[in-house]
Amino acid sequence: MTVIPVTPAAGSLARVPRTLWVLASPRQTFAELAEGEGKAPRGYGLMFLWLLIELVLGAPGLAASIGSELSREPVHGLTHLYTAYIRHVALPAVAMFAVGLSIYYVLRAKKARRDLWACVSIVSYAWVPHLVLVAVGAVLTVFNIDHPLPAPHLRTIVTDGSARQLLTALIEIGPVALFVYLATRALVRGQAPLPITSSDRSRTWVVALLFAALMVTSAAAATRTVRDRWDTFRPVEIGESVPTLALLDADGKPAKSPTFVGKVSIIDFWATWCGPCVTSLPMLERTARSFEERGVQLVSLNTEPENLAAVRAFRVEHRLASTVYVDTGSAGERLHVTVLPTTFIVDKRGVLRYRHVGVVPEAVLGQEIADLVNEP
Repeated sequence: MTVIPVTPAAGSLARVPRTLWVLASPRQTFAELAEGEGKAPRGYGLMFLWLLIELVLGAPGLAASIGSELSREPVHGLTHLYTAYIRHVALPAVAMFAVGLSIYYVLRAKKARRDLWACVSIVSYAWVPHLVLVAVGAVLTVFNIDHPLPAPHLRTIVTDGSARQLLTALIEIGPVALFVYLATRALVRGQAPLPITSSDRSRTWVVALLFAALMVTSAAAATRTVRDRWDTFRPVEIGESVPTLALLDADGKPAKSPTFVGKVSIIDFWATWCGPCVTSLPMLERTARSFEERGVQLVSLNTEPENLAAVRAFRVEHRLASTVYVDTGSAGERLHVTVLPTTFIVDKRGVLRYRHVGVVPEAVLGQEIADLVNEP
């Protein structure tokens, strides 16, 4: 971790990681960073490490699934890890860079010289409270309390779902927004850091001990969550039964999971932006329709729960006859989907028999379906 030195006016203080110092004395930390003393700030680089820790603590089942996959299929495992990590990192990384960039241009307008990277890195330390929140959330999952913290309790107070979601977002992002404000004020106003007192030193070490205890406890809690729920986390392998899938319909409402026993099923994961998906969908529908009288069904799973309007428009535009379900991520994780399109073939016993990454040739699909429908 990058460390923050004490200014001559501050007296003696042991070198303390900035990640901890910003939690103990955020105003003082951002003031010192804005002064430009000591080593260059590395907050933006560290933020990617914090986000990796968040991914492991906040989604331990996904992390364990990827770890298991890496041991069996390293290439697919690395692809899955890259996809999951980029999905988790993209929004906060872009947001923090945008805030730092905005501050940089404000300072330029005020004729103040400041390096762009320094602005971005200083602001990025504002993400540390979010790491703490995720760690606390990981501990609370042991008690079946979802993260962010107060969200489950709000259900008894706020009946409107959108209002509850708004409050949840405010609770989760509020501390980050406060720290961003403190960082912005320190950079724009150029506030001088205050002398560090004995009280500051004591508070810092208390925060350091609490932070260390929280990280160890959250890691233990995430490990316990994986151990207790491994049967619901681990990817379904070829030769195993396909579990009940938690899906939405195209309007975003919970949908009844398709029944896989008694029918041969084609399960296809796709997205509206995926060119190969668009190419293969008509072929999949054509194949399912040709075997329909022999008990074959197409389970079409879109992977864009945040883009339901586009999903509905796509279905109309491409005249899809099959029912379109929407996966919020859990089905893809259970079935080990890392690339789109991915197509699975399930036999009449509900057992996963074939897995195809990319567009499956129509002749291959037809032969596999024919073999399975002829099985007793």
